[in-house]
Amino acid sequence: MVYDPREGSMTPTAFENFYRTQFGPVVAFLIRFGADPAEAEDAVQSAMMSLLLHPRRIDKPAAWIRVVARNNWLRAMRLRAAAVPAGVSHERLEPPPDHAGPAGDPARHHAEQDVARRAIRSLPPSQREILALVFDGYRPLEIARIIGKRPEAVRSNLALARRSLSQLLIDG
Repeated sequence: MVYDPREGSMTPTAFENFYRTQFGPVVAFLIRFGADPAEAEDAVQSAMMSLLLHPRRIDKPAAWIRVVARNNWLRAMRLRAAAVPAGVSHERLEPPPDHAGPAGDPARHHAEQDVARRAIRSLPPSQREILALVFDGYRPLEIARIIGKRPEAVRSNLALARRSLSQLLIDG
């Protein structure tokens, strides 16, 4: 628990430990959910600031920070989409491909990650979120509690996401 009821707030040490152990995994969660690394870092940083500035009793802080970071990222994406004039793409430009490296090098690994990331981004948001939480080690019953859906709906969305990803990655 991050909140210390004896002090009426969180201790600096508790927050620092939470930040150290959760920042990277929550950024990875958002990347799996469809964010690019910079967007994910911004959303997690904002969620951490919210926790620091407005401490509260949180029984499951690792789940709470993921939900708040996800909401921050989704809000930022809605604002960004609304700010872009019609007909202009708001997708991030990809760097030019590296043609110099042999197969199996970091450039190829990066390209494979991009393919997987694009496949995940093509899923509906609810499936992306469930899949990202599964990657973080949560089980369907826990995911249902975190996102406020029935466990059956979570399992159904997870099966659909896996099936869609499998097909997308096979078709290339």
